Amino acid sequence: PSSSKNLLILLHGLGDSHEPFLNFGKRLELPKTSVMALQAPDPLPLDLGHSWFPAFEADGNMIQPSRAQGRRTRGLERTLERLESFLERVWEERRFTAK
Repeated sequence: PSSSKNLLILLHGLGDSHEPFLNFGKRLELPKTSVMALQAPDPLPLDLGHSWFPAFEADGNMIQPSRAQGRRTRGLERTLERLESFLERVWEERRFTAK
């Protein structure tokens, strides 16, 4: 709503979606606060939710952390860039109070 001066942004974990977090945020009923629950960009296989970074190999096994390979890190960096860009637009358009 236009009367909101604050924005609560919720991010889900691996294998989840934005919906339960949006419902949770709304139930908090924080005054003058809009709630935004964001959906991770990477769908998991077999409709098991979403991820903010590549999490599984093509064979269904978890990608193991590896500095040499860095797939998970690159995926997180890509997500961070998207989030930063999105948040800049939200702040410009809605003029929420940053505290």
